[in-house]
Amino acid sequence: MKKIVIALVVLVVVLVGAVLIVPSFIDWNSYKGQIVAAIRDNTGRGAAIDGDIAFTVLPAPALRVAGLRIENFESAQAADMVRLKELRVRVSIGALLERRIVVERLELIEPVIALEVAEDGKASWDIDIAAAAGRDASSSEGDSGDAPLDISLADVRVSGGSLSFEDRRSGTSEKVEDLQMAIGAPSLSGPFDVTASARARGMPVSLGLKTGALKPQQPLTIGLKAALTEADAELRFNGKMLAPIPTGLLSGKLEITGASAAKLASAAGQDNLPPVLAQPVSIEGTLMVSPDAVALNDTALKFGSLSGNGAVSVTLGEPMNADIAVSVSRLNLDELLKQATAAPTTPSETAKPAESSTGPKAASSDPIALELPKNINASFDLAIDVIQYRGSVIREAGLRAALANGEVTLDRAAALLPGGSDVSLLGFLSFIEGEPRFDGEVAAASDNLRSLLDLAGVEAGALPPDRLRGFSYASKVKLTPTAVEVQDINVRLDASTMTGGLAVALRDRPGFGLRLAIDQMNLDAYLPPASPLAVLNSFDANIDLEIDRLTVQKTLARKVRLDGLLAGGNFNIRKASVADFAGANANISGDVKDLAAKPSVGLKYRAAVNDPAKLFRFLGTSPPIPLRKLGKPKLSGRIDGTLDALSVKSDIAAAGAKLALEGNVKKPLTVPTLDLGVAINHPELAQFVRLAVPDFRLAAAKLGPLAAAFRLSGTPEDFALSGLEATAGPV
Repeated sequence: MKKIVIALVVLVVVLVGAVLIVPSFIDWNSYKGQIVAAIRDNTGRGAAIDGDIAFTVLPAPALRVAGLRIENFESAQAADMVRLKELRVRVSIGALLERRIVVERLELIEPVIALEVAEDGKASWDIDIAAAAGRDASSSEGDSGDAPLDISLADVRVSGGSLSFEDRRSGTSEKVEDLQMAIGAPSLSGPFDVTASARARGMPVSLGLKTGALKPQQPLTIGLKAALTEADAELRFNGKMLAPIPTGLLSGKLEITGASAAKLASAAGQDNLPPVLAQPVSIEGTLMVSPDAVALNDTALKFGSLSGNGAVSVTLGEPMNADIAVSVSRLNLDELLKQATAAPTTPSETAKPAESSTGPKAASSDPIALELPKNINASFDLAIDVIQYRGSVIREAGLRAALANGEVTLDRAAALLPGGSDVSLLGFLSFIEGEPRFDGEVAAASDNLRSLLDLAGVEAGALPPDRLRGFSYASKVKLTPTAVEVQDINVRLDASTMTGGLAVALRDRPGFGLRLAIDQMNLDAYLPPASPLAVLNSFDANIDLEIDRLTVQKTLARKVRLDGLLAGGNFNIRKASVADFAGANANISGDVKDLAAKPSVGLKYRAAVNDPAKLFRFLGTSPPIPLRKLGKPKLSGRIDGTLDALSVKSDIAAAGAKLALEGNVKKPLTVPTLDLGVAINHPELAQFVRLAVPDFRLAAAKLGPLAAAFRLSGTPEDFALSGLEATAGPV
């Protein structure tokens, strides 16, 4: 009996040893076909194993598969949905004896996962694993009547993986690299606990995901936390997904926070940002996602001390539709501008994405053709109740715009400004041959223009208090990167009305074309202190100015006209004229050159005095001879030279005489020094003498003509005559 017992024990030991050792001698590669068939039966996708298969029992059952591939859907651009360098599986022996599969560890070594969405909406993840598992379970129950296997995933690890996603409907593509992941699940139906880290767009990110269990026709609870560590930013989501999973409606609370908006922007590749962005930012709202729509409602926005509310709605498809609305109760613009004028943040203050050989190249010097997408329709509505600026309050500021067919329609940009003022802008932004163009209309009105000037920081205290009150402006505007056209200008300033147009060429040396007609203007009330002429050398301008009534030194000028070209620091006066000023009219033409350095003139002039009494009153002096004898003087001539020295040639007709002047005047604006040749002609000497000495009695009533010529030199206070030659009557 003892020998029988010993023999039985030896037999058991041999059998157990055979069970534990023999599997290592089996060629498991011969089972590749069966394994691939099992994958195909349970996923509906083809598969292949390019490497070896190994199986061991001790110390625990373990399987190793190298070079596993699972195919993508038929029309996918990436042939394989999953590629594994190596798959390692270890299960519990004890659990197997209880008809349970406990995966103690599942390792995916360097997996490459390519997820795609085709134009027809078919996706890589359209695999009904649950249904396949259900069919296998039903078959098993039908065959044996036993319960299906209970499978749990104690520890799933992913190392060195990459994940790519491409949606060919929208053209969206993303890639995640250096993926490390750990997954735990008591069953294939969950609940799931996932932690992961990776690099997305060159930046390190971390993720934590917890879900409930997958139950037929039951919502799936989801808790998500993602962090962008270098930017000190975090995303949290808590919600649920309605059946069917994963195409049902996802809804829940979304929260995004960041310690600095500048760091977030820098992490996206934007450096040298203004300090105003170095403030905390947060977004909270209710997120709803379906296969064809995304919405973020009841949204609370915070940026530093600024807070607001909003909503975003996006409908996917062709075209894609998006609606964005933002409402802000109060904006302290003074505070933001104060921060914006500080030194910009340095790259060391913000996170920077890792450099990549596939990153953006240096900008090309060639012009870039721009255009707006034609397959996206969008609307944007911004409303700001109160804006604080320069100690004043701007109310009801708003912007409403829409994008459709590659063109932006600015329905209205408007605000209520101090002083009973308002401003509005509307128009269209389009791209013609890759160049942006804006066509719009501008309107503004104010009951107190001084309040607007105070808001803009313009000092107007030197002007009379009754000036700069009523104001209105309206025009059409066309803008391109190279030109500005302002048409149909209509301006009312106090009692003046101005109409015309403006054209500006935007280049290194700006060019202007101005056409302006003014019905009346009191220039005394608005003329600022003289500014240096050098500023006229900084731009070019084509000027056509008409003023019907202009007041200068309390004297009315009628029909003032200026037509000229300013170019290269030279001003060509095609015509400058006034129909009536202080009883005189005048016309001037010619050139004023070298405005920036040493101005010089070459001008022709012509003038006539129709009311000498009015002119002498304006000049504040008495006429040299009685006005009744002076007649209506006429002048014509030319002036050439600089402000240091002028050459003068002039003809004057007055009181029946003709006076010709030709010579030089030095320092005409300070202490004039004269060197002139003078010629006087009068048809009757007796009349000429009586002009100077009315009571002088001559021997005869008619003495004959007067012709005299002499040289005048010196200053107006100390001058001398020389070289006198004269024919006086009979002498």
